[in-house]
Amino acid sequence: MDPLRGELEETYRRILVTDPDDADTLTALAVLLSTDVQVPDGESVELLWRVFDMDRADEDVCESLVGLLENLSEEEEADEVYRLASEAGNLQATFELAARFDERGDLEEAEPLYRRAAEAGNAHAVANLAALLEERGDHEAATALRNGEGARPS
Repeated sequence: MDPLRGELEETYRRILVTDPDDADTLTALAVLLSTDVQVPDGESVELLWRVFDMDRADEDVCESLVGLLENLSEEEEADEVYRLASEAGNLQATFELAARFDERGDLEEAEPLYRRAAEAGNAHAVANLAALLEERGDHEAATALRNGEGARPS
C-alpha cells in the first residue's frame, strides 16, 4: 500500500472516532477505499450508504453510491438508491431511474418518472419523454413537449 494512502486512511479513521457522522470524512474514506481496486469492498459501500442515509437528496453521494453498486453488479440495489433519492427530492435521480427503466423496456415505470423530472425542468427528461411518446404513436403530445408546452398527461 502507498504510505501516503495509508496515512490518509488512518487520518480519516481517527476523525471518524471523534465524529462518526462526518459526511465529508465518510465519503472521502469510502472513495479512498474504493480507489485502486478492481471491485469495491463492502466497507466502501457501507460508508456511502451511511452518508446517503444522512441526506438522500445529495446528488454527489447518490451518484457515488450508485457507481460503486454498479461496479459490484448490484443493479437492483442501485435502482433502490435512485428510488430513495427521487423520493427525497433528487430530480436527477428521478431522471436516472426513469432512464434505467427505459433501457430495460419498462416504459410503464419510466413514463411517470420522466414526466416528474420533465415537469421540474430536466431537459433530458423532456427529450426522453417526447421520444417515448413518439414511439408509442402519441405524436401530438411529443410535439407539444418539444415545443415547450409541458409534460401533460396523455
